[in-house]
Amino acid sequence: MKMAGFAVALIPRNPDFPGTLRKASEGTGFSRFWAIGDVKILSNSLLGLLCSIRCPGRVIVQTYDLARALRDAGVPVIGGFHSPMEKECLDFLLRGKQPVVVCPSRSITNMRMPSA
Repeated sequence: MKMAGFAVALIPRNPDFPGTLRKASEGTGFSRFWAIGDVKILSNSLLGLLCSIRCPGRVIVQTYDLARALRDAGVPVIGGFHSPMEKECLDFLLRGKQPVVVCPSRSITNMRMPSA
């Protein structure tokens, strides 16, 4: 399923540019960011999710539990969702109503999200 919406450029000097992102991008040299969806989400506090490609079994079970708990508590989560464990977490998170921000390490042009 393709993501709904069109990619928009977020330019740091624009007054509508999310303040949190402005702080994080200061001094980086990036002249613009691209987004699809509600960019107001970027003004919220977001919990970053990072997982290794290799995880012991007990950590996998704990991570499933954490993803469910974050979803059920409505905690906004941000991540790249590249590793297998991150992809599993994204599947759990997309079943909730909380904001989820996906930051791929590649272009968002023609990006596809899981059907969930």
